[in-house]
Amino acid sequence: MQLRVIQAADTREAMARMREALGEDAVILATQATADGGVRLTAAVEGAEDDLASLLTLPDASAAQHEIAAALAYHAVPQVARNGVLAALPREAVGDTAVLLAQGLAGWARFRPLSERANRPLMLVGPHGAGKTAAAARLVVDALLAGRELRVLSTDTARAGGLAQLEALLQPLGRAPVGAGDAAALAAKLREAGPDTIVDTSGINPFRGEELARLADLLRAADVEPVLVLPAGLCPEDSLEIAANFAALGVRRLIATRLDSARRLGGLLAAAATGMAFAGGSISPTIGRGSAALTAAGLARLLLRRSGSGRDLN
Repeated sequence: MQLRVIQAADTREAMARMREALGEDAVILATQATADGGVRLTAAVEGAEDDLASLLTLPDASAAQHEIAAALAYHAVPQVARNGVLAALPREAVGDTAVLLAQGLAGWARFRPLSERANRPLMLVGPHGAGKTAAAARLVVDALLAGRELRVLSTDTARAGGLAQLEALLQPLGRAPVGAGDAAALAAKLREAGPDTIVDTSGINPFRGEELARLADLLRAADVEPVLVLPAGLCPEDSLEIAANFAALGVRRLIATRLDSARRLGGLLAAAATGMAFAGGSISPTIGRGSAALTAAGLARLLLRRSGSGRDLN
């Protein structure tokens, strides 16, 4: 039973307030005149008894799991990755769906931002048109914002306009790249530049053995950490094979590009199935914002929003 004491100027006003507060089923238990000539009314309404068993039972987790499974299916996430994420969900999967999916992603995939660096240069590698040059420029922006100086080398000197594109992106930043046309030149330039260096490379066809072999020779000549630049939106089969081929060359982290234009992100999770860690992502063709760390929470929000499950996400 819910009780309410209502004080008003007269009985009519007290009755109106009672119905507004407690509804039409309220009953008057007592009335009393007040010293100022008003009315004090005590009313009550019957309420349903608390179902203690229901209150003490955890909510059904199947709704959140179903929503997550539906989002992974929408993105065409390969079965091995889908099973891995679902298996990594908390045993009592109750709560916000985006938080739960982030926990599943963090339990299955690896996340290592580029801020976690070994004391050696980074070399950006990947297929043609993946966005390596823009990614290199964004890393320069990150360094400038952090008060660090990052030198830029490029092995993309044979392709017409390859080095010019990087020069154009860096020119507003007051920086200029240095070309290194072959493995010997790259090794020499790296010795001069030191570990705070980013190396942009020409794109390769990741399905051609001879091109992978040339990249392997370049990596052997330079003490660098290779980082795969992989566009989102590729079919999972292609992404998996591309990531696996680069992983065989020692690549352990990836930067996802085109996150703003890809509708389905299953290819990224396919790449993660190789054990490669998510290091960063880009969501804009401009470089002024720099790069962004691709976290489990961020990836979860992207997966849910694109699948229609995250309608309330900003």
